[in-house]
Amino acid sequence: MMQVDGSWLKDTLDSALSGGRLSLEDATALLELPLGTDDSRAIAEAAHALALRHSRQGRIWTAIGVDYCPCPQNCSFCSFGVDWGIIRDSHEWTEEQVVDAAARFAAEGA
Repeated sequence: MMQVDGSWLKDTLDSALSGGRLSLEDATALLELPLGTDDSRAIAEAAHALALRHSRQGRIWTAIGVDYCPCPQNCSFCSFGVDWGIIRDSHEWTEEQVVDAAARFAAEGA
């Protein structure tokens, strides 16, 4: 886990609010911050400011889980971790299942 200090968080959020893109490392560090802290509240406030700036309009999309299996990474934000015991078996969709799901999502406006 990346060590986060106040100046890093302020610089990162200021950059995002100015239209900058987060690096993978920065995005990961933000996701790893504990909920209910001043830092997580600062992130929520920045997200709210961005939502207001964009007239509360966002893009809704869907991910198609064409395959999944228990993951050894055990990320705190993801349910696929081996340690969580939620995903026990591996699964992979057929090509036909992927195409059918994509067509259904597109027809529903995703």
